[in-house]
Parts: sequence; structure tokens; C-alpha cells
Amino acid sequence: MSQLQPIFNGLEKLTHSEGQSEFVSLLKDIANNENKFISNDSFLSLKSFLQKIISTIDELAVALKNDETILISVKNQKLLRTSFQLVTSLAFAKRVIAKELSQRLIAPGGLLSLIRCFIESYDIDTGLEWKKIDMICRIIAARHGTGSESEYLVNICSQLQEILSLHNTYYLAAAVACVLNLNDKFPQAEPVVLLVKQVFQAFDYNCLTTSSNLPGTIILTPKEVEQKINVLHACVCSTKLDWPVQLLIPNLYLIYSIGVKCTKHDELKIKLKDIVLKSLEKLSKEELLDIIKSFLFGKDVSSSSSILVEEFDVGVVVKSVSTCEDYVKDEAVIYFMELFKSTTDDALVTNIFSIALQILIDLNNRRQKIGNKEILFSEDDPILINETDQQYAIILQLLSEISASPKIVNSLKTNPMIVSDFIEHFLLKQNTDVNDECVTIALVLLNTIISNSDKIDDKFSNLIPVLRKICENESSLNSILCKEALSLISQETSQKKDSACEKAIADTFDELLPVRAHGIIELTRLIDAGDTETISKKHYIFCIFQEQLKDPDSYIYLSAVNGLASLCTHCTEDVLQILCKEFLQEQRTIDQNDVRTNESQNKDAELRMKIGDVIVKVTKRLGEMAIVHKNILLNTMLCAVNDSDPLIRTSALSNLAEIALVLHYRIGSIIYEVLYCIWSIIETDKAIECRRAAVMVISSLIKGLGKETLLQLKDNLLPIYRTLKNLYRDNGEDTTVRLHAQIALEELNDIVNQFLFPEVKMEKQIFVLDEAQDMFK
Repeated sequence: MSQLQPIFNGLEKLTHSEGQSEFVSLLKDIANNENKFISNDSFLSLKSFLQKIISTIDELAVALKNDETILISVKNQKLLRTSFQLVTSLAFAKRVIAKELSQRLIAPGGLLSLIRCFIESYDIDTGLEWKKIDMICRIIAARHGTGSESEYLVNICSQLQEILSLHNTYYLAAAVACVLNLNDKFPQAEPVVLLVKQVFQAFDYNCLTTSSNLPGTIILTPKEVEQKINVLHACVCSTKLDWPVQLLIPNLYLIYSIGVKCTKHDELKIKLKDIVLKSLEKLSKEELLDIIKSFLFGKDVSSSSSILVEEFDVGVVVKSVSTCEDYVKDEAVIYFMELFKSTTDDALVTNIFSIALQILIDLNNRRQKIGNKEILFSEDDPILINETDQQYAIILQLLSEISASPKIVNSLKTNPMIVSDFIEHFLLKQNTDVNDECVTIALVLLNTIISNSDKIDDKFSNLIPVLRKICENESSLNSILCKEALSLISQETSQKKDSACEKAIADTFDELLPVRAHGIIELTRLIDAGDTETISKKHYIFCIFQEQLKDPDSYIYLSAVNGLASLCTHCTEDVLQILCKEFLQEQRTIDQNDVRTNESQNKDAELRMKIGDVIVKVTKRLGEMAIVHKNILLNTMLCAVNDSDPLIRTSALSNLAEIALVLHYRIGSIIYEVLYCIWSIIETDKAIECRRAAVMVISSLIKGLGKETLLQLKDNLLPIYRTLKNLYRDNGEDTTVRLHAQIALEELNDIVNQFLFPEVKMEKQIFVLDEAQDMFK
């Protein structure tokens, strides 16, 4: 206790005799200036007085922490209470702390220190942190210091500019919130206007074009682009304030252009996507229409200079160019599709879809007006595509991609009539032969609406005559969709939404790969089981299977192939055409820059061989009806025999023998092409598997033809016999080839023996009664 007594003696002097005698004039100044700021000398004296008390209390706290067994007397406890009351009393502390904070705030780096003091954690999403940010905004919105309001705003805005140049997301969020708060309270103040312009017009196309007219001048460096995007991202995605979207509208076109070009920097690409999507969600439908047009078709540039966005390894650069380059519409529409897939706002999805349909209708009307004024060109003149045709193709590409997406399907379930005007426009008011692409989209939307509705709207009954007319043209691909639409409209009662068929169809459009595969397999099972509803939608399901063939995943691809095989008895010709086309392709669709490894080539070959097995399975399922399609089946296999991959050649030869067996070897004159092809493989092919398969096909043909071999092969029989004989006698030949040649020679030997030496039946008729009379004798 003795070691604490000097500390308590010091507190007693400060709070009683010496303190009162030393600060009498100071207390009088504070009392006389109750509602005003005290003088600077008084402030310094008060500050020194409080610091002495606080330092003495700190010294006492250190001593007590070192020895917790020390007891404090009641007198000293009262002395401590008096000291605390003195420090925390309004008369002393309020003005001292307020003036100190004000001076610290307007000092260089003061606002940043304030933000650091308030935001202690890095969990910016908690409600407590946002309350602190709101408190910071209130503090800076009030004028501090002895200067004028203009001087204070200049000081605060300059500090905010320094904070906005930092790379700390949490400081940026607080700084942007302060900028928005100042803009609300001081909208006319020049420093605030300049700061808002610097933050929210960083990517304004018109401002940037007028700021620099020298071609080749770099307007924004990669570091500046990244920093300004971070600021806007903090405004749009980090702050919970009601930020005005009108400030960001002029920036959206250039931000979108940067997003189109940004392919190497994933973090920047994600932030660009967030900014664009959050902004689009706040726009009205009229504003969204103009923005989407600029995104897809480019901006109308009237000034002499233009802006070019380029990407390098270090980042994205925005520079000025003398001539306006063509807008890269293909890349722009691909990026727009990526944005559409990323959006989760149902209202935005609906607005984008309805706007795209409206743009298509407007462009179609414009094309018809232009078409009526066009002059005739000679056959040698090149076909030029004008700007309207390019925009028409782009919007068609966009709609074809998003029309069947799950987001649009769900939107149509909620409000199916948003597309009724579009459907009626192209099916009733337009020439269906001229607008074939638009009619296809209209039919897809019509089928989607009807198949997902409990009750079919009476408005669609007017479409039945037009649909029947389109169905008459069997060569048109739209006839399949029309048949599906008629079958759905003509049903007396709509199918239940939770039926097995509808569930399977819905699963095929799911974003998850296993769910899509399950939907395809379930549709295949329903077709095999003869489900009435599924078979009634065979054309629609055929289109689904055909679309799934584009999936890069092998499991989805083979599931779709098996699904097409199940449809063979219902859409035989269409199924065979698709399967044969897939079997003949040299490799699955890949990017041009992809490197073809042995593993990927073997994988493609394996897929094609499985498709060949499916074709054989389809042929066996057709049975006697397979003879109708013998030309496409045999020609497919003969073409595949010339493939560069020996595995495919071997598979094609094996499939050829199986198909010929199903056809009972009634292949007509094609047999000579088959023999020539086999002959060439035996003579020239270096792959031993192919030569084995070729000899096996000859053996199978001889066995299947039987006695008809002598009549069918005729002059070709002798060369075949000699070839087989040479193969069998060649000791250096492959043992499997020699075995197949031996089997073929034995079959041929049996056929010739039966022909030259037919079996004579040793029979004699015995009559019990009278000999039978020959009535023709």
C-alpha cells in the first residue's frame, strides 16, 4: 500500500489545492463560454490538466495489475471516484473531446484514422459494422473546425480521394458511403460535385472521348481501371445504402465493353459482372431497352474520336483512337449470355426476355421495309449484309440460347402470356416461309407454354389452321414442332404437371449434370415402356435428345444416343440420320486451340464405336423393316471403313457383317462395293485388326449366302478363293487371319460340294393295296 500512496497524493493535489489554484482562470473561461468554443490557450491548458489525471490513473492501474492483493482504502476510493467524475463531466470532457476530434478529423489522414478506429473487424456484412459506417457518415456530414463550410468540404473531399485510392475493400466501402452521404446533403457544393463526378463518371463514354482527342493516348491504365472498378464495386455490391443507379448508367456501356475483353483476369471479370447485373436490376424497362441495345449492337458514336478497350497480361487498357472500329458483336452477345446465366433476379430475367422479343419484332418490321426498297443485283455481285441483318442475326442467336433455359421456363410458368404477342405476330401476321427462324422460336415458346400450363388459353386455338398448314411441308424442320403443338392443343385435358414425362423433361434442362442425365435416362425408360404421354411428344423429345448431343460430357452424350435409339420405332428415319451422322464425324466438336492428345483421340474413337453398336441395335430392333433403310445403313458403314482411325475401320467392318445378317444378306448390287472395300483392306491395310475383321466379313457373307454365293458373286468368286487360299497358306500371316480364312474356305468348300454333288435320296415307294395311278399319264 505504501508504494501507491505517492500516486494518490498526486491525484489529491491535482483535484484539490494545486489543481484549483492553477486552473481557476480555466474553469472561469469554460463557465463563461457554455455554448461556444473555448479559446486555444484554455484548450491547451485543459488538455494538459486532463492528461496529467489520466496518466496518473494509468500509473495506478499498472501497479494494481502487478500486485492484485493490494487493498485500497475508502478515502482513496472516493478520490478515484472524484477523478473519474472530473474527467467524464460534461463541462470538461464534451468540449475537449469534441474539439480534439474535430482537429484530428480535418488534419491530414484524420478521416482514415477515424474509419480505422470505428471498423475494428473485417466482417463488413454484420449489422454492427454498418451502424458504425452510418455513424461515420453522420460525423463528416456536420461541419467541424473553425473554417467555413466550403473549406471543410474541400478538406474532407481531398481526404476521401486519398482513401478511394487505397486497395482496402472495407475502407472503400466506408469512403463510398461517405461520398453518397455528402452528395445527399451538399448536392450543389463544388467539391462534392467534383468528387461525385470523379467516382461515378470514371467510365462515362462521352466524358472520356472529350477529355482526350489525341489518337493512341492511354486514357486509363490497367492500374486505374482496376482501382476505379474496385470503387464502383464497393458502391454497388458492398454498401447497403440506396445508391442512385442514374449515376452509373453512363458508365455501363464502357464497363460492359471492358467485361467483353477481360478474359485473363478472373477477379476483375467477376467484379465487372456484379456491377453490370446490380445496375440492370435497378433500371426500368425503358432504360433497360436502351442499355441492352447498346450492349448487343454497340453505341452510336458521333464524335471524331473513339475509345478502344484492349487487354494485356498486366490488365485492361482504355485508350483513344482516331477512327471508330467496328463493334465486336459476336463477343458481345456471348458475354451477354454469360451475364444472363449469372443473374438470379426473376424480374430482370423476365424483362430481358420480353425486351429481346420486342427487339426482334422491331428488327423484323425494319427488314421488311428495307426489303421492299431493295433493287435487284446480278448473280456475280457479292451479297452484302447490312447493319439491320447483323442485328437480326444477333438477337436470333440470343433468343435461341435463352428460350429453353430453366430461368425462362420458370418465368413462362409464372406469366406465360408475356410471349403471346410475339407468337401471334410471327404465326398469324407474318409470312411463315420468309421468317423461318422467328417461326421456329415462336413454336418453341408455344410448346413450352402449353406443356407447362394447367389450362390452355383460348387465344392459342386461333393458331391451329396456321400450324396445320406448316405441317403440310414435311421438308421443313418446323413441321416437327408444329405436330407437337397440335398434339398439345388438341388434348381435351392438359397433362398433370407432376407426371413422369413432365418431370423427366424438366430435369433435362437442369443446370446440374447428374440431373440432366437422369432426365434423359428417364425419358428413354418411358419410351421403352410405351408411355402414352411420352410417345405423344416424340418429336419434342427427339429435339431434346438431338440438342443433348452437343454436350461435351460423354455420359450425357451416350445417354442421348441411347434415347435416340429408343425412338427408332417411332421416328425411324430421323433417328437413323442423326446416329449415322454422329458415327461418321471424325471427332467430337472441340475448340480450334485444343491440343489433341492420344487420350482424347481414344476417347472419341470409343464414343463412335459405341454409337456404331447402337446403330446395330436399332437395326436389330427394326427387324424385317430394316430393309427399307438398307442404303443409309450400308453406305454409312462403307464410308466409315475409309476412316483414318483403325479402331473405327474395324468397328465399321464388324457392324457391316451384323447389319448384313439382319438384312438376310439381301443387299443387292451393293455387295460388289462391299467386296471391293474388303479386298482393298486385305491387300493394303497395315492394321492387323482391320484385316482380321475384313476376312471375318467374307466368311460371314459366304456362310449367310449359302448356295446363293455362286450366283451372287459370280466372277468375283475365283479372286476371293485365291485370296483366302493365299492367306491360309502364308505362314507369316497373323494366326487369327489364317483362322478366319480357313473357316471361309471350309464354308465355300461345303457350298461347292453341295452344288456339284447334291445329296441323292435313296427312297422307294411301297404300296399295300393298289399302285397309285398317274392321272396325267
